[in-house]
Amino acid sequence: MNGSAYYNSNPIGGGTWSGAGTPGGVGENIYGLAHDGTNLYAGSQDENAYYNSNPMGGGSWTDAGAPSGASRPVHGLTLDGNNLFAGSGDGSVYWAQSTFTIAASGAGGSGTATPPTQGVSVGQNASITITPDTSYYINTITDNGANVPSPASPYVISNVQADHNVVVTFASFTGISPASKAAGEPGFILTANGTNFIASSMVRWNGADRTTTYVSPTQLTATIPATDIQTVGTAQVTVFSPAPGGGISNAQTFQITQPSFYFAEGFTGEGFQEYLCIGNSGDSDATAEVTYMFPYGTTQDQSVPVSANSRTTVNVNTVVGAGREVSIRLTSDSTNLVAERPLYFNFQGSMTGGSDVLGASAPAQRWYFAEGTTLPGFYEYITVLNPGGTVANLTFRYMVEGASEETYYESVGATSRATFTARDHVGEGKNISLLLESDQDVVAERPIYFNYQGLASRGWTGGHCVVGTNSPANEWYFAEGNTYSWSEEWLTIQNPNYDPIVVRATYQLGEGQGDPIDRYYGVLGRERLTISVNNEIGPDKDTSVKLTSDSNFIAERPAYFNYHGIYPGGHDVLGAKATATSWFFAEGYTGPGFEEWLCVQNTGDTQANLTINYYPDGAVPIVKYHAVPANTRKTINVNTDVGPNMQISARVESDQPVIAERPMYFNFNGVWPGGHDVVGY
Repeated sequence: MNGSAYYNSNPIGGGTWSGAGTPGGVGENIYGLAHDGTNLYAGSQDENAYYNSNPMGGGSWTDAGAPSGASRPVHGLTLDGNNLFAGSGDGSVYWAQSTFTIAASGAGGSGTATPPTQGVSVGQNASITITPDTSYYINTITDNGANVPSPASPYVISNVQADHNVVVTFASFTGISPASKAAGEPGFILTANGTNFIASSMVRWNGADRTTTYVSPTQLTATIPATDIQTVGTAQVTVFSPAPGGGISNAQTFQITQPSFYFAEGFTGEGFQEYLCIGNSGDSDATAEVTYMFPYGTTQDQSVPVSANSRTTVNVNTVVGAGREVSIRLTSDSTNLVAERPLYFNFQGSMTGGSDVLGASAPAQRWYFAEGTTLPGFYEYITVLNPGGTVANLTFRYMVEGASEETYYESVGATSRATFTARDHVGEGKNISLLLESDQDVVAERPIYFNYQGLASRGWTGGHCVVGTNSPANEWYFAEGNTYSWSEEWLTIQNPNYDPIVVRATYQLGEGQGDPIDRYYGVLGRERLTISVNNEIGPDKDTSVKLTSDSNFIAERPAYFNYHGIYPGGHDVLGAKATATSWFFAEGYTGPGFEEWLCVQNTGDTQANLTINYYPDGAVPIVKYHAVPANTRKTINVNTDVGPNMQISARVESDQPVIAERPMYFNFNGVWPGGHDVVGY
């Protein structure tokens, strides 16, 4: 009658009875007991049932409710495995679930949740171990349809009072592109690849959030500032999906390397002259270590000294010999070296000109090209350098203007290069953009040779070349451009997304030529668009262009010309992704038959004041000053700045963010007229 429960481990042998507490309180008689293996249940005179998982160890009794309501004592208890039955003073039998089922599963595979089922007594805890497959991580956990914040393993359900259905989804973070950059490079766009990304997924750099754009469930892009890659070393890249649901991924390692420059294209055969120009803006002498890579895996090494505040030119034809298809890798302990590869030619004996590119800073598994064509008179190639020790399997995804995407498969051997012809893939008569994917890190360029007819049956011959970009962006800048009668300028826009996008173009005109002009263009998903700048803004304009969109895209600016009526040709660049206050150019020449220019675009509302340091080969630097009014562009005659017969590199520094390009027009050796252009480093 004292309301207590007692226990005895040896009642038959005269063992001692010990108190196990008072379930209903002092004076509330106990009318029945039952045990389910975990809990001891007691029926009390106070009309309630109670349970205790540790009655012999002083555990507390928990109220399990009144089976029949107030003032109806519980007269008996029994269990059938999952249910507790109670006899009540009201003459009825009542029951309640005493053991609950906890089910756990992994939706879509890619991991396990164990045990798949378990029975748990009321008030107890349930623990579920979650094991993602290799390269996967816990993405979401839902419990009875509700998202679990900050999901992790083990997932524990405390004080079980009901059945639970737990569903786990897994995501993967399989790779990044690019996977490396050289220390001291500008900021860039990083692409993260995986599965089951969500709109709120965030790319993290050494644990810190970076501005992230959701592209699709399998891809994210993130803006990585230049400050993240100032020092040689590594960074850990992860993907975090915030609550509700979400988790943190495995890490991908990003390499920050000594400065390097890669060139996939190069040829020393008949009708071709190749150079390597190396500029050193530092105050100390430096050495460039150059590796020439040929088809079928053979290589040749060269050490090239470069004096402080100077530049050096390497005659590649002389170094490697005639008739060689050649790619180049250049490395250095100095962070002050920049390399370009000008190439002059007489293609097929009828298309003269030249091209020039700034080297790629690192191999990668994705390369985008907005421009490309197999129209009559155009000869497009894709050259791929594989600097690694494993065969690279390639996927060519051509995005055709006005048609569906076309896919082709190729490969390139270890420490080798290969050349592919766009016409062999897609056939004749198509304007195309390209996404080149590889299962190994490679470098890709796209040379094009042409007999350009254009808007008025021009017949201008030449060639141009670009190194691809590793990722799309939502802004692209072009400092150079004009619509004079001797020039035709184009914009080519690649939409790698599956949905249509709208791109805004702001054409900024030369000094005194008028206010900026805005235009808007729609681009279908997985296609490309071609725009005639001459038709958009009218004749006789100097123009820079800024392209923007809410979605990421890729843009190039091919231009064709007959400069001074005697230098026919063309050049092409991928745009710059951002403005900067410093731009470096390794190449430059003001000798006979060469005219060099600097085009500087100021997109801001404040005048940009420029300091240009020219670094001649074997002479002291030359310093010049220029100003670029707000929201306009300026063209600087380098021949006038430095004088004739100078081999130079140049650094353009500004007190405001700007874009800088360096077009050159020439008659190489008096017989190969043309032009080329690069965006600065």
